[in-house]
Amino acid sequence: MMTADGRPFENQNKDICLLYRHKRYNIKVEEKYGLCNNNLARCTCGLRIQAGRNVFAIDGCSRKAWLIDYVQCEGINTLRVNAKTSSVWEIITPIGTTIEVMINPYSETYRWFMNVQLFMSPRDFNATDGLCGDYDGNSNNDFGNAELHKNNHW
Repeated sequence: MMTADGRPFENQNKDICLLYRHKRYNIKVEEKYGLCNNNLARCTCGLRIQAGRNVFAIDGCSRKAWLIDYVQCEGINTLRVNAKTSSVWEIITPIGTTIEVMINPYSETYRWFMNVQLFMSPRDFNATDGLCGDYDGNSNNDFGNAELHKNNHW
């Protein structure tokens, strides 16, 4: 993993973590982790993206079936969701922040897990926190405000 300012880090947290939050707009991305790699590591099994009162989820944590849908949709849809392929989704927030999600349903080892890439928009500069860091050009302060959620539910 790498912060928006390019600082590498490893996250083996077992909780739900705030990956990204915009400080001015009601936009956030949370990840949920599950045991993977023969129970030797934790990998992302769930993702929730919120913009305003709309929440889109990609979740394989149950290890029974993928949930890929809006779990809350109120008012005007503020997220643009594009299925690029049957296993790759692109979610674009109202300010242009882009989240790309890739699942690998054909791998026995990583069937219920995903890779997540977050691409910052110009409106994110000096306006974010979470595990992706402060996005201010300074990688030395990226974990000063990282907020880890200790929730056991979404």
